[in-house]
Amino acid sequence: MMKREKNFPRMAEVAKLAGVTVMTVSRALRSPAKVAPDTLARIHAAIERTGYVPNALAGALSAGGGGKTITALIPTVQHAIFADTITGLSAALRPEGYHLVLGETGYRSEEEDALVAAFLARRPEGFLLTGVTRSLRTRDLLKRANVPVVETWELTNTPIDMVVGYSNEKAAHDMTAWLAGRGYQRIAFVSGPSRNNERARRREIGYRRALKELGLPALKIFTIGAPAAPQVEDGAAILPEVLAEKPDAIFFTSDIYAVGAIQEAKRRGIAVPKELGIAGFHDLAIATVVEPALTTVHVPGREIGYIAGRNILARIKGEPAPQLSAIPFAIVARDSTK
Repeated sequence: MMKREKNFPRMAEVAKLAGVTVMTVSRALRSPAKVAPDTLARIHAAIERTGYVPNALAGALSAGGGGKTITALIPTVQHAIFADTITGLSAALRPEGYHLVLGETGYRSEEEDALVAAFLARRPEGFLLTGVTRSLRTRDLLKRANVPVVETWELTNTPIDMVVGYSNEKAAHDMTAWLAGRGYQRIAFVSGPSRNNERARRREIGYRRALKELGLPALKIFTIGAPAAPQVEDGAAILPEVLAEKPDAIFFTSDIYAVGAIQEAKRRGIAVPKELGIAGFHDLAIATVVEPALTTVHVPGREIGYIAGRNILARIKGEPAPQLSAIPFAIVARDSTK
């Protein structure tokens, strides 16, 4: 099989569409004040239409420079689960001589848009992205670039190129059903912000679906508003509000929140799990050192990164790679629940 060719839009395409010379396009990008306003407007319209991204490495590449780089965009470097993904990705890339360039989106779609455009200017060999929801412009830019792209941490039937992940909806549904199977009848749900985070939204959908199927009461949904990485203090701070709903179990969509709630429950003299069951999500290392150890949903962050890396490398070499790679999750029962 032939090696996949990159197809970045060229400056000549912009020039032809705008009805100007390549030199004029180059001048518009380097010194826009030296170009007539109407000409500049035509050039920008042509850039928008073609998805052209200036090549920041043109000089280095022409001199024989450049490098084998893969770009990975994650919401935050502070969350251990994304660190696991990057570790797995690096393990796949390193033996093949590829370097990893990392960008942090801060859970902001506009920041992802800016980073994708900036990194495309550096001509990476491939992209790893977190989640499957992004702007139409970014999707179009990445498709036009024609480099391997793997979206991660969720599943979709319409990926930009490839997807490696699991169903957040099913994971939350199954944990909720598992708690109900242990005799819990009033299961509260606590999530992080869902804006720009379809994984959080889909977990809530899975939780609600399980309650409906089982005929259990739908309690108030609690959202921790901090957009940054989860903090133990967030779980502790929200516990009094959740307790007002009189739950017999609480399902947190982060182990970190759940650990904070366990600590706060102890401080209040609430026995876990005798009086209150607590469950988390991700199966971080902290889940096994807290007392009692945390029941949680295990998601294979490192495996997601490794498989994504192997799929990117396969495409670079012109070898087949699956469009969709579904990675299994598992419910890990520990002492924080009955």
